[in-house]
Amino acid sequence: MKRMMLPAAAALIALCVPAFGQMAAEVGKDFQPVSGYVVTPMQGDYLIDLDAKQGVGIGDLFAVVQAGEKIVHPVTKQVVGSVESAKAYLQVTRVQSGYSYARVVGKIDGARIEAGNVVRRYQNLPVRFWDYSGRGEGLFAELKNVLPHLEWVDYAAAQASRPAVPAPSGDQGVSLTFIYDGARLEARDPYFQIIRSYGAAAAAALAAPARPAAAGSGMKLQPLPGAGSSAPAYSAPAYSAPAPAAAPSAPLPYKLDERPLTAAAGGVQYEAAFPGFKKVGDLPPGTSFSDFVVADGRRLMACVNGNNLFVFDISEGMQRLGHATLPYTVDLLSVRWWKPSPTDPLHLAVTGWVSKEDSQKLSSAVFVLEGKGGLRLLEDRIGYILGSLDHDGDGLPEILLAQDFSNLTFFGARYYRYTLVKGKLRQGAPGISLPNDLAVVSGRCIDLTGNGKPEFAFVRNNILYIYSSDGKKRIWESNKQMGGSLSQAMHVLQKSDARKTGISDVTSLEVPPAAADLDGDGRPELVILSLEKVAWGIAEGAVSGVKKSWLGVVKFREGMFVKGTIGEALEIPLAGVTVTGQEVLFIATEPPELLGKKGTSYLLSFPLK
Repeated sequence: MKRMMLPAAAALIALCVPAFGQMAAEVGKDFQPVSGYVVTPMQGDYLIDLDAKQGVGIGDLFAVVQAGEKIVHPVTKQVVGSVESAKAYLQVTRVQSGYSYARVVGKIDGARIEAGNVVRRYQNLPVRFWDYSGRGEGLFAELKNVLPHLEWVDYAAAQASRPAVPAPSGDQGVSLTFIYDGARLEARDPYFQIIRSYGAAAAAALAAPARPAAAGSGMKLQPLPGAGSSAPAYSAPAYSAPAPAAAPSAPLPYKLDERPLTAAAGGVQYEAAFPGFKKVGDLPPGTSFSDFVVADGRRLMACVNGNNLFVFDISEGMQRLGHATLPYTVDLLSVRWWKPSPTDPLHLAVTGWVSKEDSQKLSSAVFVLEGKGGLRLLEDRIGYILGSLDHDGDGLPEILLAQDFSNLTFFGARYYRYTLVKGKLRQGAPGISLPNDLAVVSGRCIDLTGNGKPEFAFVRNNILYIYSSDGKKRIWESNKQMGGSLSQAMHVLQKSDARKTGISDVTSLEVPPAAADLDGDGRPELVILSLEKVAWGIAEGAVSGVKKSWLGVVKFREGMFVKGTIGEALEIPLAGVTVTGQEVLFIATEPPELLGKKGTSYLLSFPLK
């Protein structure tokens, strides 16, 4: 019997060790150190001179390196190096061609991050390995072997301190956490958001004996997601079951990013498939941005393509009400509805961008919707980015905001408010407290947490932000990509001394999220358009090169925000979304054809029941 069991055990280990090695090799590629430099600070964030060509991706963590004591050779007396440590950590939020954006997630008190500082990916970073399979010590050893630059907590010490189900550590330190359940390996960042995920079913068979080891130690820094803000709320643990709660009798129209261990009888089925979509009607080719409003019993849609503004009544089918253009060449990149007062007609605020070799500027405008759908130009050549907010919760956006332009970030830091006085626009102070990094074109006010006060939700640079009702506290931000838009403006980055750096940037003017109670629990969810582009697809206006698109969902549940999706990913870009009681309506625009011909645009529908 022993002679039979020993070869079998040896064969089992021989099969599984390569599986661990393969998974560790994949992890090694994603977490190898890459060196670069800080290029320039940008309103609390930083540019680093690394991009996708060096394997850099959104969520990557970089140590800002400071040199310490010099290492002198005892015989030659030559300096062979220095002891390095991390004075701060940055996390990549956006990758461009030739550089990336990164924000501070932690730093030593008093440390300064300056242009020219060396940055190294995943250097001097504490990391722990939580094994929920009881058979992952072999994988832990492989990971230590391929990633020696990380500061690993010993296996036994990490298991002794891990919670019963994955959850954020109480120390709030800047560190990585690898979580293994026998089939899947996740890497989570300091905010406990998933930044990498790997699968290897064969590895589940390995039974590696645990052994005692001393606890490791490493430098711990406090996460600092941004000036004047708090750390984002954590996403739901990947392996925890949802707490029992009253649920709708029908399956939910979305699925959340989690995998419950069990599902209570009659409970929510988060993996329920979503039905397909249907075509409602055709839109003007190249539609790149849209906004929706319900007024006087009608559901209205406004959209832009190039120099054109269109208005449709989509209450029952599609009826075109109005069309307008500006009397000069300008790309209209966004449109938002505005209702100045209960007695005023609906207005439309469009943001326009003029880009020439010798001139780059904003040229926005405000139109009035008259009669049965005529559009009258109220004022144009406005040098601000325009957006609106429904702050009083009546469903009609009564606040029209103007945001100044910044060469570095496109969206500036100064905000104004337009009011309508005797039929003319008057500019003044905002009148309400706003988030300091708000993008007005994509802003939405909605009570997501159920505290009776509307939070600010907006998308900027492929990240969804949610702020408290006073605009001062950032309560959540998406770690992974959410947002994206067909409307883009290319502008030249400039330093503070106004000298050109020679680097151009492309900024997306992103569609605002829709808000609706999808699951019938009395609390709204956010529905967000999301696009993933290929690197070569950058152009101004409606662009090609979109790898995939999808409808994202964010819900506040059990004290935290959880992400999800509606339906399956599509291969066509999206340009607008709204939710009725029966369906999710969204705009899809096919990529432009050769010779500049605009792609076909459609209004599509997902049934909710």
